[in-house]
Amino acid sequence: MKRGYRIIYGLGMVALLTAFIGCGGGGESAPATVPTVSFTLNWGAPTTDADGNALSGLSGYNVYYGPQARTGSDPKVCNLCGYTQRINVSNVTSHTLNLPKGTYYFSITAYDASGNESVFSNEANATK
Repeated sequence: MKRGYRIIYGLGMVALLTAFIGCGGGGESAPATVPTVSFTLNWGAPTTDADGNALSGLSGYNVYYGPQARTGSDPKVCNLCGYTQRINVSNVTSHTLNLPKGTYYFSITAYDASGNESVFSNEANATK
């Protein structure tokens, strides 16, 4: 039985929330800072693997993001697939990114203890 190659089939992003963060301040001696905004991503944990069996061995998630939409569906085939960043957020279902103002696209993947990674979740985007 093939286990773990695709941990989930389309991990759905439940919500993408955005909120402003305070910008760095401005006295004459203070260095210029780039204003940032906060992007908070929340997603539901998968319960089954790609074969429909009960999921076991989930170790964590990777968050992929960048200023352009994704160009592929499987990070094993296209690596970042058009995104500019990938960060490992361990085994949590929420993560906040502080980024310069702009438009960003986000997807999540899940992985097991052996490092097998799922295909991408549905893509979400936000502009601030």
